[in-house]
Amino acid sequence: MPVKTTFDFNYDDQNYQIISINAQDGEGMNYLLGFDNNSTVLRCLDQDQDGSIEIIQYGDLSLDQVNMIYHFGIQKAIEAGKFKSREGHRIYEVANSDTLFTIETLGNYTDQLYNRFIVSNLLESTYLIYWDLDADGVLDQKEGEVADLNDVQKIYERVLQIGLEESRIQVREGKYVVLFQMSTPSS
Repeated sequence: MPVKTTFDFNYDDQNYQIISINAQDGEGMNYLLGFDNNSTVLRCLDQDQDGSIEIIQYGDLSLDQVNMIYHFGIQKAIEAGKFKSREGHRIYEVANSDTLFTIETLGNYTDQLYNRFIVSNLLESTYLIYWDLDADGVLDQKEGEVADLNDVQKIYERVLQIGLEESRIQVREGKYVVLFQMSTPSS
C-alpha cells in the first residue's frame, strides 16, 4: 500500500505543500501544490522523485519558476529533518576498451550537488578519482593530490555529453545531474 507524506512551507508569502507518494517497491512521485486562500491554484508533478518538476498540471508559473519553489521546499524539508533520501544511486557508467568511466552525482538537489568522476583501468585494477565540486562540468581537483586536469577534463566533458545524449544526465540550473536509478535487489 502506498505511503503518503506531506510537507507545508511558505515561499514569497504564498503557501505550498509537497506531497510525496511512495510505493513499497520504491517507486514514487511528488506533487507540488500552491494555495491561494483555501483554493489550490498550482499543481505540479515530479514523476520520479529526482528533484525536478516535469509536469505543470495547472497554474500560471513557468517550469523554471515551479522548480525554484520546489527546490526551496525540499531544502526547507531537509532543514526540518522531514526529508528522506531514496534508496538508489545517481551513477552513470561508460566503458571504452579497458577503461571504465563513472560519474556519480552526490548531494541534495540543486544547491548542494557535486559529481565524482572515477577513471578505472580494468586491466590493472587501478582507479583515479576526480571531483567536480559544483557539478558545473568543470573538474576542480583530483583526490589525494594536486594535478593538471586538462587532459581528463576533455574526457569528463565527453562522458557528460554521452550521458546527455542517452538521457541519463540532465543539466539543471547549470549543473550536470545523473538521473536517479533504483537499486536493484540482489537475488
